[in-house]
Amino acid sequence: MAGLLGADGRVTGVRTTNGEELPADLVIDASGRFSESPTWLQALGYPTPREEVVNAHWGYSSTFLEVPEDWDPGFQALALTAFGDGALTPESASRAMAMWVVEGERRWILTAQGSAGDHPPRTEEKLRDFISSIGVPELDKALSQVTFPEKISMWRDTRSRLRDFAGQPERPECFLTIGDAWMGFNPVYGQGMTAAALEASDLRTELAAHLTERTDELTGLAERYYAKADALIKYCWTSSNTLDHRIPGVEYTIDGVAQEVDPTSSDFSDRLAAYMALDPERYVRYRETTQLLRSPEWLTDAEIVDAVRERWDELGKAVVPR
Repeated sequence: MAGLLGADGRVTGVRTTNGEELPADLVIDASGRFSESPTWLQALGYPTPREEVVNAHWGYSSTFLEVPEDWDPGFQALALTAFGDGALTPESASRAMAMWVVEGERRWILTAQGSAGDHPPRTEEKLRDFISSIGVPELDKALSQVTFPEKISMWRDTRSRLRDFAGQPERPECFLTIGDAWMGFNPVYGQGMTAAALEASDLRTELAAHLTERTDELTGLAERYYAKADALIKYCWTSSNTLDHRIPGVEYTIDGVAQEVDPTSSDFSDRLAAYMALDPERYVRYRETTQLLRSPEWLTDAEIVDAVRERWDELGKAVVPR
C-alpha cells in the first residue's frame, strides 16, 4: 500500500504500490509495527499523531523443547524475573526467562530475555548458560533433562511505541488503526495479540451500534472506536512502560525528542507486583489482569493501595536494584 485516498473530510480508499486505486467505505490499518499511517495522513493534510517511544533495549531468544516422557518439573508454566533481593546473581538483575507446555505433555516453549542490551544468545550451549546465570538450581536440573529439537529464534526490536490516534485534534472519517499500527508493544510483556483482539471486539461492538443508529454512512465511527478502546491502550502503555523506566539506559522520546526518565515513576507498580506475589491466589488474579483477562480496576481499590503503602519499605527491598 502506498497511501490513502481522501475527499471531503473522509478516507475513500487506498492507493497500491503499483498505482492502482481501490475505493472503500472504511479503511482499517492493521499493517503492524511498521505502519506508515502518519505519513499517509500527512499527505492528506492531517496532523500526525503524537508519538511516544520507550526503549529499554530488551531482547529475547525463544525455542521449542522436547521433554522426556513422564517429565515432571513441578510446574506447567514458569516465569522468572529477578529484581532487588530477588536477583540471586549479579547477572540475573537484567535477565528473565519463561517456559510453559504448549502441546500435549512433551512439547514446551522456552524464552529467555535480557534488558539494557544484555541479550540472550541463539546457540543452545550459550542459552543454557544464560539461563543458568539466573541462579535457580532447580531450573538448571529440569533443563538438563530436555532437548532443543528446533532452531533458536531471536528478536531485538522491542521498543514500545504509542501513536495517539485517539487524541488527534483532527482526523479523517472512515479510517481506523488497530493492533501494532496503533500501539506497538514490547513483546516481553505479552500484551500485543490480546490487546489487538480486544480492540477488534470493541470495533465490532461500536460498528454494530453505529449502524443501528445511522444505517447510511460511517461518519463518527472512528471517534466511537477510539473512545472505546483508548482506555485499554493507555492501561497497557502505563503498565509496561513504568516497568521499563527502572532499567538502566532506558530511552524515552516524544515525537523524536529525548525526554528525561524518572525511575521513581515505577516505585508503586514495582511494590504492587511484590505485594501480589506474597499470596498465590492474589498473584494469579494479578497475572490475569496484566495479561488482560481481567479488568484492572480492582488494583486501585483502597484496600490494595493502603496495603502497599503500609509495607512500602519492606516491599521496596524486593524490587529496588541492589
